[in-house]
Amino acid sequence: MTGIVLGIVSFTFLIIWYLVDRKKMYWLIAGVNTASEEQKANMDLESIGKAVGKMSLSLALINLISALTWKTGESSFFIAMAANILVPIITIVKIRKYDTNRKTKGETILAASFTLVIVIGIGILFLTTIKESSVAIEGDSVKVSGIFGRSIPLGDIEDIRIVETLPVVTMRTNGAAIGSVLKGRFKLVGANRAYLYLYKSGGPYILIETLDYPVYLNFRDDKTLYNTMVALSSADPVK
Repeated sequence: MTGIVLGIVSFTFLIIWYLVDRKKMYWLIAGVNTASEEQKANMDLESIGKAVGKMSLSLALINLISALTWKTGESSFFIAMAANILVPIITIVKIRKYDTNRKTKGETILAASFTLVIVIGIGILFLTTIKESSVAIEGDSVKVSGIFGRSIPLGDIEDIRIVETLPVVTMRTNGAAIGSVLKGRFKLVGANRAYLYLYKSGGPYILIETLDYPVYLNFRDDKTLYNTMVALSSADPVK
């Protein structure tokens, strides 16, 4: 699914590049389409169009490469994510010199502040999502920390074991998926409700089977997985 999404993003940027750079449809550019004729007269539309075209073509290629290679590791996906955030911001800053319409100091500060808030917000969400959850027994439950974390009552646990395979993921219902990182509630083949806390492609996985749903966990380092399994062994009713 991640590869398909990246492919769609790549194709979308390719269309934008074609329409703006080749067909000169500058009215598609935000800010240009809402400008008055007087304001447009103070804009170098051709230079703005070329800058947006270069941005779109660059992002189309970056996302295409990521779509083709993301399964080989997380780095290509993360590079694409960073590019999709940073390249448009750099382009926005660059094309300001092609717009000679006078802007007040307040408008400039507001625009810069808004951009900064978006970048910081996305960065925090991104880092929080990819951060590994900690798993521990707290009181009468197993607690999975972090975003989309969960508290699993010990009385609901039927079995805890290590498995090598994961059923096919069919849908994300309430969670996050960034490359090989999957966190939250998903649908799997054979399970309409499952909770995943996965940080790499492939097993092994810790499977916590409860009365109502399975929970799958893994970590980037297998040593962390086995240490977590030892910590959870006292919660396994089978032992």
